[in-house]
Amino acid sequence: MIRKIFRNTRKLKFVSKSLYGSQMDWNNKGIGEVSVLNMNDEFYFFETITLDNGIKLNDKKMWKIKDDGIQIEFYHFRNKKYEKIFNFILEKGIYVMKKKYECPPDNYFAKIVVIENNIYFIIKIKGIRKNEEIEYIYSE
Repeated sequence: MIRKIFRNTRKLKFVSKSLYGSQMDWNNKGIGEVSVLNMNDEFYFFETITLDNGIKLNDKKMWKIKDDGIQIEFYHFRNKKYEKIFNFILEKGIYVMKKKYECPPDNYFAKIVVIENNIYFIIKIKGIRKNEEIEYIYSE
């Protein structure tokens, strides 16, 4: 089932929030389109997001689904390659990360929640200057 949801993803909603103590002012909302390339257990997301202020963002992500959907690995395209950021395991209907991602001086935390045909991908970033929450809601 999870593979079908990833394969059929076409739209996204984007929300970024700077929380208490943040110095980043990352308060944005937007909507986007997703093109998906599926190769075996890998799902490549090519995203175009238009923020409420009119700025357009392009992003590339790759997801690997393993063990019949029990594990998901998340990769982000940066530095001209896909870098593994998170490894999730399914526990009680929520994909929980196995360990935080460190990019000093920041730490990244995330979870994936699947509700009906929607994927909620929530990232939290904590650091000296950052206290951010970024949410992607993927849908058909």
